[in-house]
Amino acid sequence: MNALIGVTMLIFVLALLAVLVISSMWLSKRQKINAIALAEKPEHAWIVERIKSKFKSPTEDEALAIVYSSVAASDEASVKKNFRLGSTDVATALKYLTEQHAKRGKPSGASWIGSIDVNDMLIEGVLLKWKNGDDIDSRHVFLTPNERGVWQVDFDSFAGKCMPEWDLFVSGEAAEGTVRIWFSSDNYYNGPFVDENKWVCYSMARPQSDQILTGYCKVGSPQAAAMSSIMQRLRMKGKSNRSSFPATLEISRPEGAERRQYEIKRVLAEDWVLSDKAYDGGSLR
Repeated sequence: MNALIGVTMLIFVLALLAVLVISSMWLSKRQKINAIALAEKPEHAWIVERIKSKFKSPTEDEALAIVYSSVAASDEASVKKNFRLGSTDVATALKYLTEQHAKRGKPSGASWIGSIDVNDMLIEGVLLKWKNGDDIDSRHVFLTPNERGVWQVDFDSFAGKCMPEWDLFVSGEAAEGTVRIWFSSDNYYNGPFVDENKWVCYSMARPQSDQILTGYCKVGSPQAAAMSSIMQRLRMKGKSNRSSFPATLEISRPEGAERRQYEIKRVLAEDWVLSDKAYDGGSLR
């Protein structure tokens, strides 16, 4: 009888241990899946290092208030107050905001990303959202402090400004200029870029556009090193499976190239916010 009880207890203990092991494995797997899902969400930040600054970063509530105030700007005074205008004059910025408000209406929500310091700049990020029927349109909004420590939205990155406009690059009318794009590794080699031992190839795309350009860097050039650095840095920041990356580029189409083929002449920023120094080295012209 005692032997039977002993065997029963042993079976019970082994079964309990098996349940605990399986539960532990399931929980570990679930935590890993959740961690991957969290890292892939655009509203969550990835931070490797902070840029030292004498200015205090805004709180979540402060950052969201600045963004909501910015997109609601309805006169030149509020535009000047809320935006770092960069290469855009105040009248053009106000016109853009008015058109966007008429097209999209008020934002339906926003998520605080937090600190995403890039280009040796102190930058805070917010994901702004608009409801479009059953879909949600979203856009990253970047804030940076001015010389007095007042946090403002960077207008050129918010508007995704290209000079000239993106459509002119797509049509082939623009032979050179500056573009804010997302790029991915590609392998389309022909024309003046036929030798893959001499060129690194990338596809270049824009949100809300299904048109793609192809960009090329000379192998071993500062631009190729900068593009590689952007990919490596973002993958180090919890985005190991990422295949597309934001950048601001100076591009030019050489003689003999196809309409949508461009050489990448400068890598200006590892995102869409410009500082006073190009990401591939040297000052901005």
